[in-house]
Amino acid sequence: MLETHKSFNRYALTVLFNAALRLMAAVIVYGAANIADGHTADMKLDSMKLSAFDPTALRAIIEGTIEAGDFEKFREFYFKTGRIEEVFLASPGGSLVEAMKIGRFVRQLKLATMIPSRVNKELHDLILRETNIKQSNLMCASACFFVFVGGVTRIADDPILGIHRPFLPEKDLKTMTGDQAIEAGTLTRAIVENYLKEMDVPIKYGEQMFAIAKDKIKWISRDEFEADFDGHIPELRDWLEAKCNNFTDIEKLAWKSLKERYPSSRTPSEEKLHNILSKKLDEQLICRLKTLRELRIQAYTDVLSSYYKDIRR
Repeated sequence: MLETHKSFNRYALTVLFNAALRLMAAVIVYGAANIADGHTADMKLDSMKLSAFDPTALRAIIEGTIEAGDFEKFREFYFKTGRIEEVFLASPGGSLVEAMKIGRFVRQLKLATMIPSRVNKELHDLILRETNIKQSNLMCASACFFVFVGGVTRIADDPILGIHRPFLPEKDLKTMTGDQAIEAGTLTRAIVENYLKEMDVPIKYGEQMFAIAKDKIKWISRDEFEADFDGHIPELRDWLEAKCNNFTDIEKLAWKSLKERYPSSRTPSEEKLHNILSKKLDEQLICRLKTLRELRIQAYTDVLSSYYKDIRR
């Protein structure tokens, strides 16, 4: 009897979740698009070299409004393009459902995500020169936020990153009863908050998101970004630290003291120690890059295998 109840509960949850997804399919985050004159009408994909030091590594570019079907579009692009390690996002928003699909795919592949910054003119100029991206799309707002947080490493200097409340378009609301509208809003919030938790986003951003009017934007500050998003997600940061930090406890304390002092204030023996520790830091950086690359190669292999299995079915 207990097993029957378990089966029924699983069935009920599946029905509820599928109903939520059907409702969510209509949830579009429009607000940020309205602030960008001349933004791209639909999502475009491009790629460029990630680094001059590694010509095989690529940065994918996602530009424009995210719409239904764009997850499949991005997935096809990823498998056809080459060794993508980072995704640069330039989007005023779009479909929340598609954004979450792309964000989960980015997380599954262990990719880094980068967004436009108020101060990173050099990178922006490079991207604008090498791609057809529009300067008016140099932001990551609304639904784009959900793709960005999918990255296991998140990069920006002074981010142009905005959030606001997901909402149902008026044409959908007009067809609903009041109870249905409330249910849709409740389900939307539950799914959004679950996704943000899955992506290591502090709960306060979900609360802030639903406190903002649909036609307003909260721009995340530089301090907020550095505290809650910048760099590797916590689990990955701890793993890389365990894998690659080759400092002894004494060396950690010594480096903490030495790095904050000007070279002119260091004694010859301290300068020698500083050089030794700097070399070990370079080794740590190389280790992190190598370890991340191996992680992404394994993720690519696993996802590709699953992808071809799906095609054969």
